Amino acid sequence: MDAQGEVLVTHQGPRTVEAFRAGAAAAQRYLELRAVKDPTPAQQVDLLLAEVDLGKLDLDAARARKDALTGLTPEQEARVAQALTDLEVMAMAQGLTRQADAAQRRALGGRFRAMLQEGRRPAGDQAAQPFYVLILDWAEHERDVATFEQALGALRERYGAQPGTERFFKQQEERLARLKQE
Repeated sequence: MDAQGEVLVTHQGPRTVEAFRAGAAAAQRYLELRAVKDPTPAQQVDLLLAEVDLGKLDLDAARARKDALTGLTPEQEARVAQALTDLEVMAMAQGLTRQADAAQRRALGGRFRAMLQEGRRPAGDQAAQPFYVLILDWAEHERDVATFEQALGALRERYGAQPGTERFFKQQEERLARLKQE
């Protein structure tokens, strides 16, 4: 929280010293960028990315800010596009309530699969988990073994080494085996 009472960062993720330090560093960087009176284009991009990362902007506001940026380098364009992809996935996933039925989950999984086919994948863990899990649901329903394997591989690469994920991955392997038998 800053001196004016604005919440700068809400910690999400592992509760480790390193993770808390990273959150504090992100908040500090945001404050530094926000304080710049006449920011360079690079600083404007960094501020936009910091605001997206800290949850300060919704998807529409982030898109508007991106559209107002001029003269982006290809690297900056890619960084902003990736941040907007993560934000888009999160916005879509948040629209899915806990009471969502299987058809709603599969429909969103189909939309995520289309993004995957376009080469648009989330980079952040918070967006990646629902993205790939819902693609699994869609792929199983559509009997699309290749997409199921692709999504499961992405999940395994990202989360496979984390303690406590063994049961989840065992269940997914069982789903895949049943899918291959059909």
